[in-house]
Amino acid sequence: MFRHNFNGGFLEDKTGTQISVDGITFTGIQPHYYVEDTGDVAIDKLVFVMSDGGQFSQTSSTSVYGTWAVRSGGSPVPEPATYVMAAFGLLALGLYGWRRKRA
Repeated sequence: MFRHNFNGGFLEDKTGTQISVDGITFTGIQPHYYVEDTGDVAIDKLVFVMSDGGQFSQTSSTSVYGTWAVRSGGSPVPEPATYVMAAFGLLALGLYGWRRKRA
């Protein structure tokens, strides 16, 4: 994320709000250390420092830094109307079940 998506370099602060190279806005980026997690416990992981662009290796046996859950591709955000329709659908199902139980 730091180098590829934010074009971050050494001594660059990428905390707060950042806009990625894809035009996606990320807010609330903390000045913490974030560790790369490839899922393979046998290899060392890279740790990125969001406040100054630092990077170092962490052995697989230590786990003192947090991870930043990201995934490739866009994550669709449901529109508010989707929640309203879902609520009405659940309400209709509930009323249907309630009427069947009474009959």
